[in-house]
Amino acid sequence: MPPENATIAQDHVPLFVDVDGTLTRADISLESFLRIARSGVVACVTLLLWLVTGRAVAKTMAARRDRVDPARLPYRHEVLDLIEAAQADGRPVILASASHWRHIRAIATHLGLSEPVIATHGRANLKGRVKLAAIRDRIGPDTAFDYVGDSRADNCLWCEARRSWSVGHIPSQSTVERLGNPPVGFSRSVVKAMRPHQWAKNALGSGPINGIHSSIEM
Repeated sequence: MPPENATIAQDHVPLFVDVDGTLTRADISLESFLRIARSGVVACVTLLLWLVTGRAVAKTMAARRDRVDPARLPYRHEVLDLIEAAQADGRPVILASASHWRHIRAIATHLGLSEPVIATHGRANLKGRVKLAAIRDRIGPDTAFDYVGDSRADNCLWCEARRSWSVGHIPSQSTVERLGNPPVGFSRSVVKAMRPHQWAKNALGSGPINGIHSSIEM
């Protein structure tokens, strides 16, 4: 391949972005489960039956009953900046998440991302190696890609990525780059991700938050 063609190919390497804990500090599926559980005893029992059937099934059923509002999610500035830089270079940006595709597609639309998302659908829970297989199905077995994630489940994706970033867990002896500040302690991060203050606002009937940046937690 001539050098100039190699440069063009390099410039268009797709960027895959994890969502829960990465693009947003929230765990979308967990918050959806909790909202459903809070609606009553029958809903709690129904949710437990879904979970016994399987995580992917539970996410699918919950997504039908509970819709995420992408404008209210706590996005990470550093990941949004990474997405904007990739878009400026003309590179495809694809959200790849273990949350349900209905939620992830809504987020992609909200952020103006035109590429079809990769996310949990039916009985396939797209996490770890299952997500990697879905990415390979999308772009082919030998195509280079970049990936940003946050957890140990992303290790297999970081290993195959041309360039990789993490906003959370960093594997030892790896080339994964830190994106943003190191994560806070576990208990604090979990509480923050669940956003109890936002639930309090909702309970008090606060109005909608308009725009992406007004919903980003610092």
